[in-house]
Amino acid sequence: MVNGVFWRDLTTSIPFLKMTFSEIDKLKETNYTLIAQPELNYWFAISSKKLIDHFIKSFGDDFNLILYSSKEKDTDYYVLPFKVIKGLFKEEFYSNDKKTTYTGKRWVGTIKDHLLKVTNNPTTIDIKEYFANPYFFQSKGPDESSNDYEIENKLQEINVRIKQSKFRQRVLANFNNSCCISNIKEQSLLIASHIIPWADKKETRLDPTNGLSLSVLYDKLFDKGFFTISDQLEIVTISDHTNLSKPLIDILNEINGKRISIPIREIKKDFLEYHRTKIFMERDKRTISIKSKQP
Repeated sequence: MVNGVFWRDLTTSIPFLKMTFSEIDKLKETNYTLIAQPELNYWFAISSKKLIDHFIKSFGDDFNLILYSSKEKDTDYYVLPFKVIKGLFKEEFYSNDKKTTYTGKRWVGTIKDHLLKVTNNPTTIDIKEYFANPYFFQSKGPDESSNDYEIENKLQEINVRIKQSKFRQRVLANFNNSCCISNIKEQSLLIASHIIPWADKKETRLDPTNGLSLSVLYDKLFDKGFFTISDQLEIVTISDHTNLSKPLIDILNEINGKRISIPIREIKKDFLEYHRTKIFMERDKRTISIKSKQP
């Protein structure tokens, strides 16, 4: 046992203690714990300052490196006795990006098919004996030629997609998983449409009250400013139909004045006002009357 954690003894095949995330979290003072990315071959980065100045200085090699994939997966983690892997973490194997911050330089590495590899170090270590999940797996990730910058960009892209997925779930749920105009429920046809566009304000990007559940066509019309929403949740379409096709005019006439379905959580009026004053095509001549309209 090292700092409260049992690992698999290769001579006796005794499995290490299974832990929940909350139990792992309690060990972070005496063990180096960090999240690795299973989508990218368990990509991880280790601070030289934290490893050397804190853990090695405090515990020698009598501590563990604990890599886990998420808070939700209690079986998806490695507990690696540092004395087993310490040969990988030498100065000559620092990451090529030579990233230097308050945390110092760093090593970056991956785990593929239970083989631990640190960038620039030709040595790999088989660590499947230290994996909590009993099932062997092969993770899919970037090829070995990917540099650290490419991997970090992919990490950022994955994080954005995860957050956008959560935003979609919350927005659709706010409208009972149906289009707030047509009430259709087919998930493949529904869009979590931003009221204040994603690119305009960072602080509103993931706020579910900054979203409308719209079918694909209405999402495009709303995004392009063909219609907007009053404070009373009534649809106001553009009045100038010059150069519009008759089918589009018919669609706009059909929804004009219609009230969208009432959300579970109230849409913020500031967000609606932003759409009326910044996105709506006829914002310059109709914003005031729209805002002051009474139910």
